[in-house]
Amino acid sequence: KFDGAWRGTFNAADHFKADNFVLCLARTTEFTDVWYTGKYQPNGTARKLKEVRYPTKPLNMPIDLSVKPGMACILLAHADSTFFGSAYNVMWDYACWPHIEGRAIAPTADIVIITLGPEPVKLVGVLGPNWFKLETADHYKGWVKVVDGKVQGYWHVMGYTADDIFDGIIIAG
Repeated sequence: KFDGAWRGTFNAADHFKADNFVLCLARTTEFTDVWYTGKYQPNGTARKLKEVRYPTKPLNMPIDLSVKPGMACILLAHADSTFFGSAYNVMWDYACWPHIEGRAIAPTADIVIITLGPEPVKLVGVLGPNWFKLETADHYKGWVKVVDGKVQGYWHVMGYTADDIFDGIIIAG
């Protein structure tokens, strides 16, 4: 029982004030071991707290990351899953061509840049447990999405995981 009521009748919103949000530490290990301030509201399924996704800085700075030599990483200007549809498969495939040197795609409104390894990147933002904002050495910033260790876009086209593209990933157990 919760507050004298069975789970099905317990209303968490009655017990959480402060505009019905709860801020607490959240952790993701989708890309690397990162803690961030999660924002939750008490209206999730089965009376669970539902995470409200918002961009925030990581609370701990992981070990230095880098794009592996010979690998490429598209950074998106916005955390937008539209780019993972089949209409964009050629974009992800193009980013992996071995003859690319330097910046293959200049920054646009949608794609910030293609980072080619070896290049250091720094984790500067988190959006929920799956989106990660990276910054290159020359201060370009953009988002990657990682689900179950798979870098979205690349996974569907090339089968690449985060371990295939990046060095320095730490997954704490």
